[in-house]
Amino acid sequence: MGMFFQCMNSVAPGTVETMSAAEIDQLQAVFMQELFTNQVIMQELEQKMSQVLAAQQGGSSSP
Repeated sequence: MGMFFQCMNSVAPGTVETMSAAEIDQLQAVFMQELFTNQVIMQELEQKMSQVLAAQQGGSSSP
């Protein structure tokens, strides 16, 4: 599980209203970092999948 979710889990319900601007900024920064990391992972997965599919199609068409 990502840092963002750990941060959110550590935030008790109802405390967002009482958070300081700095705390909210930090939470947003962590969230954006998580988002970026997830996008990178997804791109790598898509590349791997297309490589595997291309290899399978190439292998099955030629005897």
